[in-house]
Amino acid sequence: MSNSTFGFLQAWAALLIVAVTTPARGADDALHVALGDEPKPTVSLWLDSSLTRIFPQTKPGSTKLELLAARNGTTSFQACVRNDRTYALRLDGAIEGVDDLKGQTRLVGLVPMPHLTPGTEPAELDGAGLLPGLVPDPLYPETETLIGPQESRSYWITLRIPADAKPGKRDLKFRFYLGDHRQEFELPLTLQVSEFVIKPRENFPVTHWWRGEATWDYYKTGMFEDQKWWDLTRDQMQNMVDHGSDVVYVPMFFNRRETFKRPCQLLIINEPEPGKYEFDWTNVRRFVAMCKEIGFKEFE
Repeated sequence: MSNSTFGFLQAWAALLIVAVTTPARGADDALHVALGDEPKPTVSLWLDSSLTRIFPQTKPGSTKLELLAARNGTTSFQACVRNDRTYALRLDGAIEGVDDLKGQTRLVGLVPMPHLTPGTEPAELDGAGLLPGLVPDPLYPETETLIGPQESRSYWITLRIPADAKPGKRDLKFRFYLGDHRQEFELPLTLQVSEFVIKPRENFPVTHWWRGEATWDYYKTGMFEDQKWWDLTRDQMQNMVDHGSDVVYVPMFFNRRETFKRPCQLLIINEPEPGKYEFDWTNVRRFVAMCKEIGFKEFE
């Protein structure tokens, strides 16, 4: 094993140690609240790890949550709600006390999963007894929503710890706004910022494939002439960098043109006369410049 590989494994081992989320799952220890003049609690609030998936059928958990995170790293958790009323609940929420931690709150969306994964033993299936059904997966950059009766939902809170953050304990709060009158409830939690500082990854390039034609087909945009396509693509590239990619695929040529009516080929090639070709590098330069600005280090 090379020194660089060993160093990389050490860094990731350290990250696993110092980016711990400690939920107290098990018995129902949620905060049960009544809204307005309701005679009894109908809504449950709790906190959970980002390693737990909150399905619509998930029962309430615990309000106790302790986070431990390295500097120059990222940690996350979930703030959860269950609506046990017979009608819908208007919901909003926000993280408080994050100061320099660049906190971000996103709503966890649901997507349909019509079948269980073939060839998988029942003991290894995720969501046993809850699937087929709706699965928590996309993270929406919004916080206001309406959840149905007898339904659980969650917010995904991301905390980005600066390299120069002061080590020590932080007291945070997640504030819920429930109902049409935005009745407020809060759940406290603690974050212990470690003295450990995660160093930038070295000698370990990471990339993910992407398809530009999928973007304009799904979002019904134009091609390279449409600024909306560039805006969407920029967000996608930023998301890749945020999740560890530092190498980006540059679709200069497209060799399987029969599979897409509008293939994503950045390099425009014209043949003004037989055997004579003109190359327009405008889109290639624009894409590469955008990705450099975002933070990509290598191009393929």
